[in-house]
Amino acid sequence: MAKAIPDQVNNDEEYNDLLKRITDAAVVIGDPLIDPEKRDKLMWFYDKMCHVAREYRKSEV
Repeated sequence: MAKAIPDQVNNDEEYNDLLKRITDAAVVIGDPLIDPEKRDKLMWFYDKMCHVAREYRKSEV
């Protein structure tokens, strides 16, 4: 079962884990043979993960 996307990142370890998940998702999404429906669903998760990561970095400034 896939790991849930956190609503918030609390430390650098969680942030780095999320970055790895973002990178892994980008590889799958970038596959030219991916089913368009699957790509759309993955893009929603990718966008949410990116948003959570950006919010953590903004809070660190």
